[in-house]
Amino acid sequence: GTNAGGAKGALEQAEAETRNKIDTVRKFIKRMLADWEEELRQRPEAEKQSRVGKWKQAQHRQTRLDMKPLQRLLKQREVQPDVLEHLFFMTRYCEEKQYVKAHERYIDLAIGRACWPMGVTMVGLHERAGRTKIFSSQIAHILNDETTRRYIQMFKRLMTFCQKKHPTDPSQMVKIATEDMV
Repeated sequence: GTNAGGAKGALEQAEAETRNKIDTVRKFIKRMLADWEEELRQRPEAEKQSRVGKWKQAQHRQTRLDMKPLQRLLKQREVQPDVLEHLFFMTRYCEEKQYVKAHERYIDLAIGRACWPMGVTMVGLHERAGRTKIFSSQIAHILNDETTRRYIQMFKRLMTFCQKKHPTDPSQMVKIATEDMV
């Protein structure tokens, strides 16, 4: 009947939305890394050779390296839906120069709900002890995943670069403690 067609259409629409989100995030990462690399390349030779100059180059290299696993997940369309959702909004907010909102999304992703497995809620007092152990081990595993932690941090570094390259009204910007570090 007509209902099956509607369900199929909704699924196709959801897949198209996911593709769009993935493409948006992938383009942002590529563009920020390329813009940052270009900025580094255009520096005077003396600055490139200075201690700070070499440090900035190394920071870019490390960011590029640590973003590879995320880029692979995006390309293969295997990034977790909740993580993709946060990265997509972080990207969109950066593109709209709403850096405070982007930063809030980053905080939520880095230490908030998004790092918790799907379906985990507050463990009630009356639940069986065994079940609590299962959840806490899953959570610890996800939060201790070094690769994920690093690419989330590196995404933040790209957001910081984006804000520096495309400043806006100070009320929309995040104060960067280490202004000359990026």
